[in-house]
Amino acid sequence: MPLTFEMNPGIQPFREKLRWFQGQHPLFQGVHPFWRDCFHGRLSTADLRAWALDAYPVVRDFSRLYTHVAAKCESEQTMTFLAETIYEETGSGAEAESHPTLFRKLLRALDVPEDGIPPINPTETGRAVWEFCWETARNDSFLAGLTLVGIGIERPLPNLFQLLARAFQRHYVKDAAAVKYFTVHTVADVKHSQIAARVVSELAQSAAAQSRVREVLFQLWDLQKRQLDELYRASQRRPHREGVRL
Repeated sequence: MPLTFEMNPGIQPFREKLRWFQGQHPLFQGVHPFWRDCFHGRLSTADLRAWALDAYPVVRDFSRLYTHVAAKCESEQTMTFLAETIYEETGSGAEAESHPTLFRKLLRALDVPEDGIPPINPTETGRAVWEFCWETARNDSFLAGLTLVGIGIERPLPNLFQLLARAFQRHYVKDAAAVKYFTVHTVADVKHSQIAARVVSELAQSAAAQSRVREVLFQLWDLQKRQLDELYRASQRRPHREGVRL
């Protein structure tokens, strides 16, 4: 029988506030122009490669970020849930199914060989996202770290990745295996983010703790928006063709 949390009724209002936080940030108040162009098939191969290479360092390091956060966990029950998340991120025991491996399949579909993947983000804003993630996971509190990885990063992904999986197969790639990274996260990250929201809501009892949760989320989303803004500006400087297919 799977483990479940016994919910404290007193934490429910802050769980609702966590959902409200996302809707209050400009990153989620409309479709970003970069994704809008992607959904309509207006991005070029170069645009998609630029995004994928800039996203990859966080994808590559995500399980390590989670491990740094989990190392600060003092609850045996919570650790069980976090260990399951890390296990799934690393492929549930199958190396070929680890999420970085699946993302590299997507990169190959975008004509990027593994030896062509740079070790750091190509853009300044992408590096800022990566550095903020590492700083928070490694050096901040358990609450701040779990907020970052479990809510800030994972919660928005299922809806976005469902749309990306559809757009990539419709406009860009024919091989369903190339978009498995997206389809896996439309399911896995729902569960992961729900667990993180429960734990964060239980821990963030004080006004100061709740304020810190909001601060971490908005710092991350500010950086992610700047990253997409930079990628979009670069895409506008490249020659484009409608209905580009890879």
